[in-house]
Amino acid sequence: MSWQAPGYDEIRELGTGAHGRVVLAVDKMTGTYRAIKYVTRRPDLLKAEAATLASLDDPHVAKVHQVLDGPGEEAAIVMEAVEGHSLRAVLDKHGHLEPVAALYVLKGSLLGLGAAHAAGIVHRDYKPANVIVGPDGVSKLVDFGIAVPDGETGRAGTPTYMAPEQWTGGPASPATDVYAATCVFFECLAGMKPFDAYDLADLQQQHQNTAPPVERVPQYLRELTVRGLAKFPAQRPVDAFAFVRQVEKVARKAYGRHWERRGAAALAAAGGFAGGLVLAAGTGSTTVGSVTSFSSQIGSRGLLGKIGVVQASIVTTAAVIAGTAGFLVYSASGEAPEPQPTLVQAAPVAKVEVQFVQEDTTTERVTVPTVIGIADPIVAEKVNATLRAPVDRQLTEARGMRTGQDVLRLEAKVGLQTEDLLSVGYEYGIEPADTATGNWAKNFWTRFAVTVDLRSGADIGPRRMFPATSLPALAERITAAADDQAAACFAEAPLRLTPATLDEVLRPVLQKNAIRADLYLGTKEHSQACRVVSVRLPYKGVEKLMTPLVRAAAGR
Repeated sequence: MSWQAPGYDEIRELGTGAHGRVVLAVDKMTGTYRAIKYVTRRPDLLKAEAATLASLDDPHVAKVHQVLDGPGEEAAIVMEAVEGHSLRAVLDKHGHLEPVAALYVLKGSLLGLGAAHAAGIVHRDYKPANVIVGPDGVSKLVDFGIAVPDGETGRAGTPTYMAPEQWTGGPASPATDVYAATCVFFECLAGMKPFDAYDLADLQQQHQNTAPPVERVPQYLRELTVRGLAKFPAQRPVDAFAFVRQVEKVARKAYGRHWERRGAAALAAAGGFAGGLVLAAGTGSTTVGSVTSFSSQIGSRGLLGKIGVVQASIVTTAAVIAGTAGFLVYSASGEAPEPQPTLVQAAPVAKVEVQFVQEDTTTERVTVPTVIGIADPIVAEKVNATLRAPVDRQLTEARGMRTGQDVLRLEAKVGLQTEDLLSVGYEYGIEPADTATGNWAKNFWTRFAVTVDLRSGADIGPRRMFPATSLPALAERITAAADDQAAACFAEAPLRLTPATLDEVLRPVLQKNAIRADLYLGTKEHSQACRVVSVRLPYKGVEKLMTPLVRAAAGR
């Protein structure tokens, strides 16, 4: 094919296949980068499809900008260049996602599918390879290569994600895409497909007759999963937008109103982005040329210029092939800004480690710990829910007391981490607005802690650390180890620890060589200055007072 789309300067060819070729090009008028797909077979059908897709203007769908007629049966489809990596690549790297990230991917995909459904289009081949995750965690749908009008029949799709009606050539409907999206959601949560078999007949039987193994996903997400994987279309949400409303309700209940910020941060972290460009284009082939630098050709125009790429090269990262023209995904290396919210501390998923996700607004500065690398997604969800719970409780209480432009600050710091447990200390306070007067903000400063069992996700509170019989001796050890400030508080009223009040009074943070005992003394018997005090307890004096299981888990 020698014809070239008018109005574009082609930089290089990215790939060729039975259905055409794709090139990277620059719009001569705007200087923006585009992926152009030249089609050579059935251009009438592809042009009709592309014309419909071009009417979609949704941030979760890779935009088709223009359809150009060429000589004879040739045509060119001008598409958006999308920055990111395929969800397939992310799952291949990590196995599964944090549940909040899986919910965020699901919502983004459903919004993109919903936009297509509103235009009368059913995707029919939704799968991880057809979802691009950007550096900011936002996902986009690509590859509508086998999309059909709502209600059209035909057996097409990727068997692992095909709805029961697709196996028998039944009519495609929005509920068909809802089923596929839920299959991918399940895979993101469980690290495995809901149905899998070596034999296609067995796989068909599972999709049509076998209940999904929902015990592999967190309890609070099972109803969503069952609803989306219903065997009959009429039993599923009527379309993607209807399912979005259900997803929103569940996510807000589990993670609060800022759940999308958390999901985006977790998803961007899983992608491991350090910059790059992915082009959504299509050739129906998995063959592309070798790595070729084009930095000298592109200068600082368009997308790469905007994100600050110093040097870039086109590299294949994934390819989609479905028997008809589809989309290929390409990646370009380079430097780009960090995604927001930023990761204060990133960790590879080679072992259980902790990430700190910064959740900042104009009036809040919040650092939240998240554990990654736990093999069992259900346990991982429980661990992170345990770490998150006190943060949400504190913020809910604090938001009701905040005045004016005061800034809430909540920071977390790891104390002790072993193979079996993780202990995290939190500090909360209010930074008064510049116009505030008085020294009232100190009254809101506080500390709290969480120690979590990494094997089960259970909260190891004070009553699990210290048996009732040890509490009198523990109170004596704390009093003896007190510094001058704490000693003055104990002089006002002696420290008393009882099973009934232990969890309320004592908030211990396990550390490498000691326990930081944060004590809530209250103001009934103590002055305001003694509301919260901390005492450092070396293990040597208290380890024998701890329960054997916790002592062993802490490596003592």
